[in-house]
Amino acid sequence: MKATSLSNMGAAFQIRFDRTRDLGDIQEAIEAMHRSIELTGDKHPDKPLRLNNLGNSLRARLQANGTLDIETITEAITVMRRAVALSVGDHPNKPIYLLTLGACLLFHPSSVAHDECSSVTRRALELLPNGHPDKPGFL
Repeated sequence: MKATSLSNMGAAFQIRFDRTRDLGDIQEAIEAMHRSIELTGDKHPDKPLRLNNLGNSLRARLQANGTLDIETITEAITVMRRAVALSVGDHPNKPIYLLTLGACLLFHPSSVAHDECSSVTRRALELLPNGHPDKPGFL
């Protein structure tokens, strides 16, 4: 229950950050999401989603700061790799987690990361069924 409350609180701070661009809000979101993830076991069905939300918040902080922060980029990539790894088989959100990983990889300055971005984005598009309402936006 506490993990869910922390996750919801993190999401609320993320939404407020999206509206206000107050860096304090995104930092609060990241901290709440970290605590939520710490309290959520790897076998819990919400763990990949909580990791994805943290990855998106880390990416939002990167965009807001406008600086090359390798530590945050690395954390975002690591978090998203875990989300993908925990969404086994035909998990319905796996394409979204792959797309978030790809978006995080774009921030990394290495060409290897950019190659991986292309690869995971292609994989996400393969997993999205034809006719999926979001697929045209990702092509």
